[in-house]
Amino acid sequence: MSLTAEIEKSRRISSRIKPSKKWQPLVKTAQRTVESTEVWINQWYEVGLARHESGWAFGGGEWIRLGIYCADGEPRHDWRDFQRIKNQLCGPEWEALELYPAESRLIDPSNYYLLWCAPKIPIGMYEGRRFLDSTTCLAPQRDWAKGDEPQELRNKAAYLPKALQPNQP
Repeated sequence: MSLTAEIEKSRRISSRIKPSKKWQPLVKTAQRTVESTEVWINQWYEVGLARHESGWAFGGGEWIRLGIYCADGEPRHDWRDFQRIKNQLCGPEWEALELYPAESRLIDPSNYYLLWCAPKIPIGMYEGRRFLDSTTCLAPQRDWAKGDEPQELRNKAAYLPKALQPNQP
């Protein structure tokens, strides 16, 4: 199958996917846990936050551990939601890792996800900021909730290269 056909297939699939939910910011609670000094909640998530002034594995500096689980117990693992959680609690220019450990170190007690966050993590892609939606995607992607989409997607003609712009009838 050609790349153009693959992209068109992805966009057809994407048109059937429900959009993201409207995001509600997390609110800090008075709760604390054994491992977290702060607990934040919204209608979907509860997040334990532990701040560390030093000891980051890459260079020794400050870091934050976020423990994320869904209030309803579901195994929800939504990249956009986790990115928003990281942005709100650590800052939009902090980065985060999720570790999939060796089986010998595996701890899987529940639908609980850990993000290890720091100001800069020396791995990953350095292409700059880019967003795609269901009309511009290269692989299946859902749309954003109305009003939650990134500013760049509000003017696709100015933001996206012509090759990625949606086909017009």
